Amino acid sequence: MTQELFRLILVPVDGSAQSLGAAEMALTAASGCGGRVAALHIIDEQVISDLARFGSVPAAQIERELLRNGENYLKAVQKLAEDHGSSCETHLRRGVAYKEIIAEAESSGASCILMARVGKRGPRRISIGTVAERVIEYAACPVIITPEEVSE
Repeated sequence: MTQELFRLILVPVDGSAQSLGAAEMALTAASGCGGRVAALHIIDEQVISDLARFGSVPAAQIERELLRNGENYLKAVQKLAEDHGSSCETHLRRGVAYKEIIAEAESSGASCILMARVGKRGPRRISIGTVAERVIEYAACPVIITPEEVSE
């Protein structure tokens, strides 16, 4: 049962310490069971729209910066994987975070989603972030939520 649960772990990353801790946990779990990890970063189109509307930077420039940041976050997870003596797939999507996480889990056949309780946006609620809450609500596969501080 454990091997099947960790066959393909999808781990969303947003560059926060919490999401990188979740990636570390996913890599450890996968390596212990012969599984794989797929890291996912989502460029939130609403953030692009909001920043362009309320700032002086054009949307295209904001999107380029978010894309560059996302690629760097995914490279950081690949480096973690190398440090574990393994590799990981990386995926970059655009859209609403929870919807894209669920869509990627379904399209990749992920056996579970392992993610941080809160990410860069911080806690909008007392105990769990809104993205994690929506993923739990709508995902067809098991969802594992890491504590805010992941111990080594």
